[in-house]
Formats: sequence, structure tokens, C-alpha cells
Amino acid sequence: MIPSGHFYDSFTRNRAIYNCISISAFDTPNLQHPDGRPVTEEELVAMSPEELAYRPFPSLITREWVRERLKVWGPKHPKYIARVLGEFPSDDPASVYPLSWIERARRDPTEAELREATSRMGKVQVGIDVAGAGADETVLTARVGGIILEQHCWSDADPRGPVLAALHRLRTGRYPLGLIVVDMVGIGYNFARHIADHGFDCYGFNAGARAIDNGQFVNQKAEAYWTFRGHLQGHLISGLMDEETAAQLSTIRYRENSRGLTEIESKEARNQRGIPGSPDRAESLIMAFMKVVPQQTMVVWDNPPRGYNLSAI
Repeated sequence: MIPSGHFYDSFTRNRAIYNCISISAFDTPNLQHPDGRPVTEEELVAMSPEELAYRPFPSLITREWVRERLKVWGPKHPKYIARVLGEFPSDDPASVYPLSWIERARRDPTEAELREATSRMGKVQVGIDVAGAGADETVLTARVGGIILEQHCWSDADPRGPVLAALHRLRTGRYPLGLIVVDMVGIGYNFARHIADHGFDCYGFNAGARAIDNGQFVNQKAEAYWTFRGHLQGHLISGLMDEETAAQLSTIRYRENSRGLTEIESKEARNQRGIPGSPDRAESLIMAFMKVVPQQTMVVWDNPPRGYNLSAI
């Protein structure tokens, strides 16, 4: 639910002329005890598999799904508030990506966008967020222009094989394959080297590195996040179909530090306010859209080697 528009107004400033009814998942028969009392979130978390399977109305929302969303999103997540509790979430003033902007991107690309991508022969840029074994995911996102082409997620401890297979498919696809942006912090360094060794044009993204515009952003991470914010704000993104990616984007916050520089909330701070896990899918998407400025090196010789083409420098 987006906190704007006619339907939102009917529940807020115009509710005096409407009979407004909100139905939470906990108001439905599958999320109630046999005596009609709603199941609480605490009871839901503690339920056995047999209790979770209770569904007198199989076509309605299930206990398993609600408990899964409670675990993945948390009770304060805008998606949980909207899709489980049936309420309008409020756009967080500290949110990098307002929910209304995210929802606008949850659409198929228009014919005009597809024609533009084809006519310009735009190159595919890929973002890869690398994770080790555990709950986090290694995620690959590919885009051309403002169109999100595909996204793949792996929870394997070593997904280099399937990642390379996906890159080879993209190389022979409709659009030419361009830069592969890989989070190179930690285990990502060797992952990026492995991709480069297989002949792909690879750029190592270091979130803590110096920003290009270091008078506005505290590091490269904040700058990349803000670049994607501009695309969303300008209604330039399409193909954002993955529910979890949209959910992760909506929870990312920012602040201005004491020097007036923009910085992104740390993962530790996210966990402290009840948002579990790492936003792997969101970060892969952001890297797919980040602006990469190649480093240039100038070599000056007093006496260039014979036969060297200076125009190639």
C-alpha cells in the first residue's frame, strides 16, 4: 500500500464520508484460535509444525506465510505493516528510498524503454554482492539502461560456478555485456579476481573507499546508494519485480554526519532497530546502477620507445 492517492485519502482526510474497514491477517480464520481469539505474534513464533498447518480455509492467508514474513521482515517493516497488518506504512523521513518510489519501479518496461535500450545498444552492467556460508546470499543483478533484466540469488558457500554460468549467458544475450561490479571487501576480493581471470571486465567496489564527490558523501557506498536514489526518484527504473529486493530497499536509512556528509546506516544499526539480515539483494541492484569512473594513468616519456603509438595512451 502506498501512502498517497485516492484510496489512501479515503482512510485519512476523507474518511468521514467512507466506511473504512481494515482487515489484518490476524483477523482471518486461519490466524485465529478455534474459539475465535486472534493468534498473537508471540504465539505464532512458538507454534509447532502441526499448529502452523492449521488452515480451516485453505484459500486464505496461512500461518506459515505470516510467520515467515515476521521472521524475514520484522514487525516494524513497512512491507509487514502493509501486507500482513493491512495498514498504510508511513514513509520514513530518513529513508533513502521512499516506498512510493519503489512501488513505481515495480512495473514491466514500456515499449519506448525497450526500443531505446536496443537502439542505443546499451551495455549490460552487472552488480554482484558476495556472501559466504550462512543466512546471507550472493546476489547477481543485471540491468541495461533503467531496465532490470534479471536477478539471481545463491545461498551456497561457494557459488562461483553458477555465477560464471549466468555471466556467460548474459555475454551471449540480446545486449552486449559491459562492466561487472563486484563487492570486493572480504571474500569478495578473490571472487572478483576469479571472475576477471575468466575474461570478464570486472570492477572491484569498495564501500568504504573515497567518494568521487567527497564534498557530499562520506564514502563510495553512500554515493552509489544516492545514484540509485536519483534513478528511482526520476521514475527511470522498471522491472523491479522481486518482493524481497523491494522490501530491503524500503528499510535503508541515511543521515548527515557532523561534517554535513551523507552516510548510509550501518548493518549493525539496522539490526539494533529490528531489521534482521543484510540487504544483499538491494546492494547487488545498487551496484548494477552505480556510476563507475575508470582510473586514468598518464605516462610521460622524454624519449618514447620506437614504434609506440602515442594516440593509444
